[in-house]
Amino acid sequence: MLSFSSRGQAYFHDNYFAMFVAKLSGLVVILAVPSILKVLIMTGKSAEPVTAFKRYLDTILHMLQWYNGNMVDTKSSLHKSMMEVRGKHCAASKSAESSQFGPISQQDMALTQFGFMGFALIQAEYLGIQGTEEDVEGFLHVWRTVGHFMGIKDRYNLCHLSDNLTESKKCCNIIRDKMFKPLMENPHEDFPSMCTALLLGIKAFVPSNDPEGFLLFTKFLCGIDVNIAKLDVYGRMRHHS
Repeated sequence: MLSFSSRGQAYFHDNYFAMFVAKLSGLVVILAVPSILKVLIMTGKSAEPVTAFKRYLDTILHMLQWYNGNMVDTKSSLHKSMMEVRGKHCAASKSAESSQFGPISQQDMALTQFGFMGFALIQAEYLGIQGTEEDVEGFLHVWRTVGHFMGIKDRYNLCHLSDNLTESKKCCNIIRDKMFKPLMENPHEDFPSMCTALLLGIKAFVPSNDPEGFLLFTKFLCGIDVNIAKLDVYGRMRHHS
């Protein structure tokens, strides 16, 4: 019998492509959060397609580690990966604080957590993600664990109620509607260039990705009315399925 974490990891692998689409949209909406955007601009590692490619390749490689192996084995590569990323977050937080931006907040960490699991949870049917309720609970358990290791307190951890899907979905829907939707409708002045750098950098992984179309697709996931004809290929395919 699979453990909670193993079931969640298997759920990711069973829905590999759709999960990546959900997470890419998640990365896009994270950029719309002004406080997070400022820190990313400060680091100077996400403003150009080449640097964005390197940064997000590193992110993807770490994330893939979290979907493989034993999450409770402190000697595993998975555990070492989580500790490495936590160290980077702590360093970025200290740099932000010394630059008068203030440390990375629990709210920003929770919003970042949404970027990795939120759309996969609340837009699963539209994205074509399939699995049982137990699979989804396992998926949330993975991100509850990752969130804990990253330093998110339980009260801010979106997956803390991983055994209560109704509450977890309710929480993520509120964040989408009250936070990300208005931010995507009226983005910060630095958002377009940073978003374009991200999506152009991702073309190295997905050459067919259309930055403008994918941005519209992400807005659609946020509940914003968009011109369906301009969605990227995946978005149009899902819309008509």
